[in-house]
Amino acid sequence: MPMPTTHSEPTAQVIVDASGDGYYHVTHFKGARRDWECECAAFRAFGRGCKHIGLAKSAVRSRTKPDGVISVWKSLDLR
Repeated sequence: MPMPTTHSEPTAQVIVDASGDGYYHVTHFKGARRDWECECAAFRAFGRGCKHIGLAKSAVRSRTKPDGVISVWKSLDLR
């Protein structure tokens, strides 16, 4: 059976603090229609960007961990 073409391997994943307790995973998929996805309710319900995605982009581009970022993972494919 061939691999599905609708899903790809993530090229980056950032874990950010939630406003309350917990955290959210923000994931980057290179070449996908939606490059960045967040598991927060606002992104899932409305399909728009959220503050978590902005924070994740900042962390990936600056190569630092700003306040609110718990962890950053990048693959070698993300340039």
